[in-house]
Amino acid sequence: MQNDNTTAFLSTILASTEDFWGATFKADGLTYEEPKLVLFSGMIGTDCGVVSGSSYCAKDHKIYVDPTFAELQKIGANGELAQALIITREVAYHVQNIAAEM
Repeated sequence: MQNDNTTAFLSTILASTEDFWGATFKADGLTYEEPKLVLFSGMIGTDCGVVSGSSYCAKDHKIYVDPTFAELQKIGANGELAQALIITREVAYHVQNIAAEM
């Protein structure tokens, strides 16, 4: 499915967002609920339905990512910057979701 370097990189990017949003929420007297990262290959069933590629599910607060990044390959994007953008985009959906729930 994925190699250890990709997994470590994605985890590092997610941890960086957790540090930022944790501090941002704390400054407002709030607690940041960290999303869970789920790596899969091909397709996966979620509380929001079947997904492929990358997706955030507001129902279970999980970020689903296929580390082959097939959707990026289709448009010719590659490399760690493109992967980091995918993770941070899904985190942004998570932040919007939990802020709306407050």
